[in-house]
Amino acid sequence: TLRDYQFSFAKVKWKIIIADEAQKIKNPTTGVTVAIKAMNYDYAICLSGTPVENSWVDLWSIMDFVQPKHLDTLQNFKEKYIRGLKELEDNLPGIESLGQELKSKLDPLFMRRLKKDNMQGIPEKKVIYCRQEMPEYQRKRYISVIEAARQKKIHPLMTIARLRDISLHPDLGTKKVSMFYNMEPDKVIN
Repeated sequence: TLRDYQFSFAKVKWKIIIADEAQKIKNPTTGVTVAIKAMNYDYAICLSGTPVENSWVDLWSIMDFVQPKHLDTLQNFKEKYIRGLKELEDNLPGIESLGQELKSKLDPLFMRRLKKDNMQGIPEKKVIYCRQEMPEYQRKRYISVIEAARQKKIHPLMTIARLRDISLHPDLGTKKVSMFYNMEPDKVIN
């Protein structure tokens, strides 16, 4: 929406912009990234479970929206951290030093919470496992895909996709989607 209505949104003087799922602005050249960086704002917050998916450029792009030029230009950032990391390939103390330098630049702006970290005031996470056997029809579909994969009749990635589909619904991927439109919700779920 922001990309499609960039010029309309850019007319607004935003006090704060909060970007949830900020990894969507990890690529500095996409339309979404260009649009959000063109906004007129005083303050930005980004939330992301995966601020780095492909390269350190992802992190630079997100941080450049939060605090433009804080990590220098993209070209200088790549030169210092990405090329620098490659040059230090076998130098573990050098790599750690470079990492600490980047961490210190991020520290005032970047907060990272690990899964093992508990936040104050939030109840401790509890995991409850509920085992449920697949219905017979679904189980047969699932096993047939596994057998086809073992016989090398289907590609491993296609196997994963088909197993995922069958896990969601045994007829997903084999019947037309329109078939589901006329079904009662309880029948689809069961």
